[in-house]
Amino acid sequence: NVDSVYHLYLDAGTYNVSMTAYNYLCNIVETISNEVTFVEPGQSQGIIPNVFTPNGDGMNDELQFTGIDVDADYSVEIYNRWGTKVYEGTNALAHWTGGSHDNGVYFYKLTYTDVCSNEEQLVTGYVTLLR
Repeated sequence: NVDSVYHLYLDAGTYNVSMTAYNYLCNIVETISNEVTFVEPGQSQGIIPNVFTPNGDGMNDELQFTGIDVDADYSVEIYNRWGTKVYEGTNALAHWTGGSHDNGVYFYKLTYTDVCSNEEQLVTGYVTLLR
């Protein structure tokens, strides 16, 4: 009795995947088949918000990046409009809450490993803090 089967497809392509189930007691054979396409891994999309609102309402209260491998190297630096570093972190699960900083536009420098491509990325840009 086997409840699951695992097969690793190493190359991108289209494969015909079939499963046959046997019931020897009742002499029943059932087969299902489906064509499946596996593509090369790309990069994740939509990883950086441009606004966050740390006002305690439970929505967008932290600057959180998605598409990041939380077990790989990660760093984020955030600077105010005068170029002073206001936050630095190396834990992808510890998000910036804005601290006691004022509303405004902040510059970030984010280095992370993309969860889909497993490649290191460096992204810079601006995020707006609104309370």
